[in-house]
Amino acid sequence: MKTKKNVLCLISLILIIPFFLMIIFFILMSNRVGGEITTIDQTFTIHVENGQATPDSHAFKVSLPADGKYFYSLTWDIEEPGFITAFASTDSAGNVNSALTAYQTKELPCQVQANAGETTLELFFLDDENALREFAKNYYHYEDGESLDNMISQYDFSTPPADGDRTMHAIITVNQLVPAPFMFQLTALAAGALVLICLFLCLSKEHNADATLKERFDEIGNSHSIFLVAVILTQMIVNVILINFLADFASKNSITMSLILTILSVDVIGFPLTYLACKGVPTQPIPQKKIGAGKFLLFVLMSFGIVLPGAFLGSIVHNLITMPFGGAETAISQIMANSGAFWRILAVGIGAPIFEELVFRKLIVDRLIKYGEFIAIFTSGLMFGLFHGNFQQFFFAFALGLLFAFVYARTGRIRYTIGLHMAINMTTSVITAFLYSKYAEYAPTTTDVAAMQEFLTTSGVAGLYVALYAIWNVLLYLIAAIGVILLIVFMAKKRFRLRRFEGEATKGEALKAMFSSKFMLVFLLGTLGLFLISYLPVFLRG
Repeated sequence: MKTKKNVLCLISLILIIPFFLMIIFFILMSNRVGGEITTIDQTFTIHVENGQATPDSHAFKVSLPADGKYFYSLTWDIEEPGFITAFASTDSAGNVNSALTAYQTKELPCQVQANAGETTLELFFLDDENALREFAKNYYHYEDGESLDNMISQYDFSTPPADGDRTMHAIITVNQLVPAPFMFQLTALAAGALVLICLFLCLSKEHNADATLKERFDEIGNSHSIFLVAVILTQMIVNVILINFLADFASKNSITMSLILTILSVDVIGFPLTYLACKGVPTQPIPQKKIGAGKFLLFVLMSFGIVLPGAFLGSIVHNLITMPFGGAETAISQIMANSGAFWRILAVGIGAPIFEELVFRKLIVDRLIKYGEFIAIFTSGLMFGLFHGNFQQFFFAFALGLLFAFVYARTGRIRYTIGLHMAINMTTSVITAFLYSKYAEYAPTTTDVAAMQEFLTTSGVAGLYVALYAIWNVLLYLIAAIGVILLIVFMAKKRFRLRRFEGEATKGEALKAMFSSKFMLVFLLGTLGLFLISYLPVFLRG
């Protein structure tokens, strides 16, 4: 039986990194530029008289062979245009596939989900406020009102384009984006499914209450490797279905689908499987203790004192790694900035705190606390931090995991850590995300201080949101500063001193047991795969 388990564990160790590498290849291949559909290379003259450009647009017809994703590469050369250049792609029915505006930019790459048939690619020369207003209404679907007025106000039309002729040389290349071969997608799914099956077959039917620490780590590593692989495999399966059968829907709802996928993979699939996997593993009851509202508030403040400095450190590391390759924004940043409030609150503000606390606090600490507070808290924090899969979140997630595990180990009440987790996530997913979206919508682009002051004092709602966003950030930094001070005071007064149990292993012995566990190694390799997913595509594309 032991030999069989060792063989299955070895298969998991051998396959788990190739599984993640196949996912990375799948991601890269999903945006692979395939064969060239056409290249348009034209030179034409734009005449400007009394500040008005003639013609005010130039259209090109392209026949697309099939429904799917396309890559448009636009480059043009024009001396001192003096006006905004815009681009739009519309299908034969007049539906807008893509629209972009650029000022003094000579290259615009963009990906478009388009239908088969004739497509019109059009360059616009927006020489005044009215031209930009009409473009925004027709192609960005703005309606007359304050939002449109605020968008227009970000551009300076006080100096009209100089009269004269301008020669424009435009090159538009159209390529079809080709997904990874379907058989490769199935192979990746098969590899993930095989790892998951092997891990399930390794589950012990009988559990020893007097197991050694290394044996207990094997059980926790096994159950949480199941969680990790199940989450990623579920997301992979759904993405394969979307790309191959619902590409148009996926393209139009990519951000919302990311949040729904998080709920499905973590809350609906991952947690139940992990709970079943470690249900029989013996637990150590933790005496329950209440903490008052005042002490809970102190832990909330300390949580913020961890998040902001941790996020700052993470951003430095993330930028040092990615800047040589052109930089990269993490998926969670894009989701926070562009998602709808309902799904963001449900997935990030409610679902994540509940199920992540159950997986990384209750299911771990309950099963390790008998071996000592240090190893129970450290393991909970480390596994939680690594599961985030990128350096922007790792440092504060690791530190938060330590604090939350300490609170749970001392109170035995998971609702406290769920509440702390919700306080952090609701702040980011609700208030900060909302104010940032409004700030991005209304903030002036000018760097002139006098012009900015005039804009903010005369723009009503725009000035309000910009001011609220600034005040909110100051408030967060103030709260974080208070939290840091509280952490320092608590540590100075040794309020975080860990209790030692009779016969408890030393820290060195405990860590040796953790890192020598073959199933913990599976989990650690799996989280390495998550980091590879975050960064390897950036390196390869850079």
